[in-house]
Amino acid sequence: MKTLVIKKLVTGTSTNSEAVALYVEMKKSADIGDCFALSFVGIDYVSSSFLNSSIGEFIETYGFDAFVKNIKFADCNKDLASMIKSYVTKFKTLV
Repeated sequence: MKTLVIKKLVTGTSTNSEAVALYVEMKKSADIGDCFALSFVGIDYVSSSFLNSSIGEFIETYGFDAFVKNIKFADCNKDLASMIKSYVTKFKTLV
């Protein structure tokens, strides 16, 4: 399983534009059928804008089932994991 270290891919985790580089890497992996982990090592916070343009965009493009099947999360602190879980749960109800 490939690991995408977010901090190595993006300049920040606050804006939509900062998330584009992460989404591009997620898309590359998905397009070749790879499962992958998103490593949040060194990251304490991500904005909903960042999540919209990375995880949200991925779910809109590939579907929620592909998201659950192919993406794992690593190196998340408790608060960040809770925030991501809440975001994904809310996003799922909108899709």
